[in-house]
Amino acid sequence: MKRRQFLGYTGVSAIGLATASVTTGCTQEPPVVKFWHEGNFRPVTDEVTVTDLKVEGSIPAELSGLYVRNGSNASSGVAEHFFGGDGMVHGVRIENGQAKWYRNRYYACRCQRQHAPGRAY
Repeated sequence: MKRRQFLGYTGVSAIGLATASVTTGCTQEPPVVKFWHEGNFRPVTDEVTVTDLKVEGSIPAELSGLYVRNGSNASSGVAEHFFGGDGMVHGVRIENGQAKWYRNRYYACRCQRQHAPGRAY
């Protein structure tokens, strides 16, 4: 028996398989809360400067510099896309085995300004 005959007898055709694979998952509802709105990805709500940092463990005395991290962080708390829109820059100053300070600041994306007139930045 040839493959096409077998598929015909079983009621499965190439078109049926393709349709099933394309439509699988199409009826699922989008998640109510997007992953970048919760947990470790959720937006930070305040800009802060902290100088009394507690270090768990130890930082080598030879390590000195500024650790900077940036990422998405919608100031409104809601963003349509993980990479689009406003962001936040975080920084930690490391010197002589100590974390001297931590700061974070919002960064308002210019592209959002032209698409959202009247929004405060």
